[in-house]
Amino acid sequence: MAQDHSISATEIAALIARRGRSLTFPPRIEAIFEARTGAGRCRELNRTGIIALILYECLMLADWMIIPDVIVASVLIHLLVVGPVALLVVRIEYRMPPPWLREFAQVAISVMIAVSLLVLTYLSRSFGRIFLHFSMVEVLLFLGIVQQVRFAYTAAASAAVVVLHLATVMICAEIPLELRVSANALVTFSALLMLMANRRAERAERNAYLFGLLDTMRLAELDRLVRLDPLTGLLNRRGLDGALASLPKSGGAVLLLDVDCFKAFNDRYGHGGGDMALRSVAQAIRDNVPLAQGVAGRYGGEEFMVVCPGEDAASAQDCGERIRAAVEALAIPHAASLAGPILTLSVGVALARPGGDGDPQRVVLEADANLYRAKAAGRNRVIGSSGSGTALQGRQEALALAS
Repeated sequence: MAQDHSISATEIAALIARRGRSLTFPPRIEAIFEARTGAGRCRELNRTGIIALILYECLMLADWMIIPDVIVASVLIHLLVVGPVALLVVRIEYRMPPPWLREFAQVAISVMIAVSLLVLTYLSRSFGRIFLHFSMVEVLLFLGIVQQVRFAYTAAASAAVVVLHLATVMICAEIPLELRVSANALVTFSALLMLMANRRAERAERNAYLFGLLDTMRLAELDRLVRLDPLTGLLNRRGLDGALASLPKSGGAVLLLDVDCFKAFNDRYGHGGGDMALRSVAQAIRDNVPLAQGVAGRYGGEEFMVVCPGEDAASAQDCGERIRAAVEALAIPHAASLAGPILTLSVGVALARPGGDGDPQRVVLEADANLYRAKAAGRNRVIGSSGSGTALQGRQEALALAS
């Protein structure tokens, strides 16, 4: 189930805990529920409706045996009235109609069958007509249990079926009055029991949807948390791997950023001070890497990474320079730094061409080599790819400069 960010977990919990009379959700959530479940419901209604139509047409055989005097009328009703209308309902459901039309169509065909039973009972003079009213119970079961028409529509249709049943048994004067009253009472009680089951089924369906939505949200939140670095709130290595995986297709830039002389910072200011500094650096990175431009994460220790899919060399260089300047502007004291009196960082940039040599590991190694160049050149600077040599050569050059 896809997550819908327009519904909060608090709203879902409140809906699950509701004890009101209404089964429907608030309008906004009801619209989302219908958008997610409406198509599947139409398919299920059609599937069971077609099976029921086939079984209904087979009942012409029963009519031939118990009310042979009106078998022609029965065939006409089955084949020329109920059958075509049922096929029209299938066609309507196939076109994914609005919820009210979908439910009304199911009610209409069920009530129509109940009316046809009343008509056949009125027309027939056969003794067997006294058994037709039993089919009203089948109509109720199909409506509320098999098709599970929404409760409000089922309640209205059930009331109509009970009234039609009463009219049917009252026509049969050959049945003693007390038996006619008892039969109608039995159908009425059956309708009430069916409505209880129908209401419970609809509530269970809606709660299942809510629980599924809540589970999806929790899984998405868990997935988000396992991709975040707990100290800085940026992505961790796992989250960065997902961003790097897109480089072979889209191309782009990778920036490796390392806080200058951070071991000396920890030794002088303590690990608590180091953690505070890393949080500040992470915020500066976050502020200068818009979501539309790329993603940022903690690569390990005091090292960070920015992945910018689709970016060119100039944009990547500019992004690195903005981050470097933002960290410098924090003016965090760093008396033990070799790059100056404040905390700074160095940046190495590498590019991946779309459809070309975009292997993520190669790009990371190249960015790492450029980071070493930045360190060797005096720190607190951004160095991009020169376009020649390999990542290993770049690191060797940087180490030679450092020595």
